[in-house]
Amino acid sequence: MNRYVYILLLTLGFSCIETYAVTYYVATNGNDNNAGTKELPFLTIGKGASVAKAGDVVIIKSGTYKPITRIQPANSGTATAPITFMAEVKDEAIIDGSLAASPTSTDRLGLFSVLGTSTATQDWIIVDGLRIINSTFVGFYARYASNITFKNCSTLNTGASGFIGANSNDIKVLNCKVQKACQFPSSSLGTNECITMASVNRFEVAYNTVSDRLVDVNNGGEGIDAKNECKDGSIHHNTVFDLVRLGIYVDGFERNLSNVDVYANKVYKCTAGIGLAIEAGGTLTGVKIHDNIVYDIPRVGIRVSGYLVNGVMKDVFVYQNTVVRCGNQVGLTYENCGILVDADDPGNSNFVVRNNIVADCPLQIKTKTFAFLTVDNNLLFGTSSTPKPTNPTATYGNSGTNAILENPLFENSANADFRLKTDSPAVDKAIGNPQSTIDFYDFARTGKGDVGAIEKQDVVVIPVILSLQNQEKENEELKLYPNPASGFINMSFNANSGKKVSIQVVDLQGHILHSSNFLPSKSGLNTFSLDTEKFESGIYFIRVDDKGNYRETKKLVIQK
Repeated sequence: MNRYVYILLLTLGFSCIETYAVTYYVATNGNDNNAGTKELPFLTIGKGASVAKAGDVVIIKSGTYKPITRIQPANSGTATAPITFMAEVKDEAIIDGSLAASPTSTDRLGLFSVLGTSTATQDWIIVDGLRIINSTFVGFYARYASNITFKNCSTLNTGASGFIGANSNDIKVLNCKVQKACQFPSSSLGTNECITMASVNRFEVAYNTVSDRLVDVNNGGEGIDAKNECKDGSIHHNTVFDLVRLGIYVDGFERNLSNVDVYANKVYKCTAGIGLAIEAGGTLTGVKIHDNIVYDIPRVGIRVSGYLVNGVMKDVFVYQNTVVRCGNQVGLTYENCGILVDADDPGNSNFVVRNNIVADCPLQIKTKTFAFLTVDNNLLFGTSSTPKPTNPTATYGNSGTNAILENPLFENSANADFRLKTDSPAVDKAIGNPQSTIDFYDFARTGKGDVGAIEKQDVVVIPVILSLQNQEKENEELKLYPNPASGFINMSFNANSGKKVSIQVVDLQGHILHSSNFLPSKSGLNTFSLDTEKFESGIYFIRVDDKGNYRETKKLVIQK
């Protein structure tokens, strides 16, 4: 009996050792010979990365760190005990790569790299709130890895991509910011894109902002790219702007890409909008581009193409997008349109372009003549068609069937407010399949569904308060400051880590004037800042919407 008790206790003891989690600290006034405690922190993030094991947390205190070699975790976590690297304050733990070695043709990795091998992946690592600047090549990198999450991080002025996932499974890039990526002054090493997913099985790139690459120094630097043998992934709720190249790109290249969902993204002021292609003869199956807003693009807004080397594309769906003021570059004669379909491999099948709004482009929809292509029930405002050429391989303006040739009646197109007015001809006019159930703002599509990316919302009744007399009943969990506001408003509220929250601005009549998606970085008190410049002086309400539960409402006074 004692022998069995001994074995049981010994087993439990080993179990405790395996699951015991340590919190390490890193600070600019630390020492790598320290114990890594809060009182005696390490000096370098690399030291924390070398010792952290499953379940451990490495907290990096505010300051600027200048490693001379890349930071590379030594161990893997587990599903129940990931390794976490976390900034104590988001964006204030800054990793400056200006002293790190320059990349070579054999080492084009990231300043923070999660690296397994082709036979043994590195798994279950979370990187939260870190900021990388001046990396000589990539910012954050994961290769031969699985279940890696980069969230609430940012990069500025990287030689290549801000983030790369390659030859991996289950990679997430969430609520991150990438600015001035792909700045390496030569194309010889291949800088990839601002955010790159290459041959990743199951990925999510969501709620990120990508911007500020206005000079093409190396023939690279598209905004967000899923390429090669990517499959079962999504690119959604990202904002991409001010890029000299394409905003979002899905490219089979020379491999077989499948099941990629591109939705609820905003792309504007890029040279081109959203592109779908096979550059080197691979295949592409099951790509959906829907509920995106693409506007003020000099060249084509959304393009399905076969360049450079054609490959077979099957089951490609472009639906319920809003595309405005695209293709207006002076002298442009080919990509001078809102939506362009010119992928012409004879093996292609089942292309559908349906229920989109395309407005104020030189040509709204431009295609070749394909038996596999259906263009149907799009609202086209502006030039909608040109005479069909006798050569079926030539491109022409194609209004398709059931075209709605009317003004979409946006709330304020000039200010990029593409919500629909009550009498818009796009309301309740969606037909056929596929159709989305959730619009650009994550509101449910009701009735027949609307054409375009934004579903017209009925007047919203605020369940907590509708009048000034009831202000004393407001939920005190939500704090607004400064209030009255002039240029911006800060808000703090309780939320759960990783559970999406919608933050809405509502007028006194109950109309939703603005909606932002926010992914909390932690459970408990979170903060969010909102630009109020576009709102007139007056009284509004801020509402925090968690999965349809209107938990908190607060009066906001804007005073300019």
